[in-house]
Amino acid sequence: MFVSVKSKVIFSIFILTITGLIGMSLYLTSTMETLLHNSSKKSIRMLSDSIFQTMTTSMMLGDPKIVKDALNGAKNIDGISDLKIYKSKAVLEVYGEDGEKFTNNRLILDVLKNGKTKLIEKVDNN
Repeated sequence: MFVSVKSKVIFSIFILTITGLIGMSLYLTSTMETLLHNSSKKSIRMLSDSIFQTMTTSMMLGDPKIVKDALNGAKNIDGISDLKIYKSKAVLEVYGEDGEKFTNNRLILDVLKNGKTKLIEKVDNN
């Protein structure tokens, strides 16, 4: 098929170029996905910390209306599908309402015990 050296060299350069472009595309795609994933996690942590600070400040004011307004405002932030506040045992003892029980959700119990934020990834539409 390839008779001359010139045609063999051109074919080899063509194959190497295509292979290089495919490899570079795969590398850039992988790097971009990793960067976006890390950036998303950082933004979620920042939003979580901001909501926590807002709710803590509103609770320290001691007015239930301010707490409810702050909670409703945080729930209305674009991208937040649900927001719940779980009270620790100490908070329930002081500020608990009648019939309010301590949670038995393992994830929440772990967060209350360790004090570390947990990110739960939810995949929508792939």
